[in-house]
Amino acid sequence: MKYQRLPKFLADWQALSEAERGLVKAWLAEKLLPVVAQYEQNPTAYVWPKSLRFERLQGTSGICAITWSFAGPDGRATFEFGDQNGEPIIIWRRIGHHAMKASQSGALSEITIARSMSRMTTPCGS
Repeated sequence: MKYQRLPKFLADWQALSEAERGLVKAWLAEKLLPVVAQYEQNPTAYVWPKSLRFERLQGTSGICAITWSFAGPDGRATFEFGDQNGEPIIIWRRIGHHAMKASQSGALSEITIARSMSRMTTPCGS
């Protein structure tokens, strides 16, 4: 599946340490890309693995959060599904640490509210 990165995501990405960016890249290759390939085969009936903590953000229409690291750092990213020329894409919105507070400079308010979200069994856009 193709993807797009919003400007805030790109700024957040630069704020991650080199080690954190390496963790995200490994997680994408080992965990997320195989799952997305399975999702693309049957998007309407796909059940997302609980290990990814795939969740919908409250008060939004289609923005999701996913966990890329559970331990040091506790990493989260927000995204949504979109459409580009009739093809599904992932639009990456923000990335960072789950514990960031909304009052901090460059904070990820989408991520800080993620703890109160309900579990997802279908894609966020549906």
